[in-house]
Amino acid sequence: MSKQITIRPGGAFDQIEVEQSDDVFWSNNDSNPHWPVPWCYGLRVDPGKPSNSFQAVPGGTLPQKLIYQDALSNQSGVMMVYADFAPQSGPFAGTAGQNSSISMTSGGKSPYNTSASAGVPSWITFAESTPGNSSGFNAVLTNPPAGSVTFNLNATDGLGYNIQQPITITVYPAFQLVPGPYNAHAGQNTSIPLAQGGQSPYNTSPSTGVPSWITLAQSTSQSNGGVFAVLTNPPRGSATFQLNATDAQGNNIQQQITITVT
Repeated sequence: MSKQITIRPGGAFDQIEVEQSDDVFWSNNDSNPHWPVPWCYGLRVDPGKPSNSFQAVPGGTLPQKLIYQDALSNQSGVMMVYADFAPQSGPFAGTAGQNSSISMTSGGKSPYNTSASAGVPSWITFAESTPGNSSGFNAVLTNPPAGSVTFNLNATDGLGYNIQQPITITVYPAFQLVPGPYNAHAGQNTSIPLAQGGQSPYNTSPSTGVPSWITLAQSTSQSNGGVFAVLTNPPRGSATFQLNATDAQGNNIQQQITITVT
């Protein structure tokens, strides 16, 4: 978007707020020419005329307060530059019964107005991740139930930029241990569930002491997710190892597991 900075009679520059990707141009309502610097090329503004367009901040940390000078007078101007207001990409996920925050947008100017959003369940609220820091806002989940919810996000930042899009949040069952005892028969291949719920994929590589005839496997089915001990031709006796499993949301289970083979 291209935004105008008006130079008033007497050479006063209007202060302006822009997004990083915005272009700005100066429109001279004064009787004298002006020349904003340090951006010199093509920016001389004669009385009654506009300047060429200019992108204020091609990079750097935002938000930024830019103070620039007029090369033809002692006047100065102020430009506040914010990161572009943009939606975050999904997928968006949470864990049942677990409070969490999910980033919905980035950039923009605080405050953010989400009151036009529709279909938002009572256990979701919106809050800025870092108030006043041009960093967007989060969806805050409070004791969410397992399942999937879709709502229409309609958010406007302090500069008037708007985001409208459907949002789907999937809440997975809590990642938890399947209680024992864990039993099998000698020589018979079998699969024993050790952990259930959570979001795949699961990481079991930190587990220790797992015998060679046991493989830790996982289900990628959302409705039947979890970690299994797959036994191949197990010998009679018992095996004890340390299960250390983490789901895709960082929920962790550490538990000593004993499998008895009769």
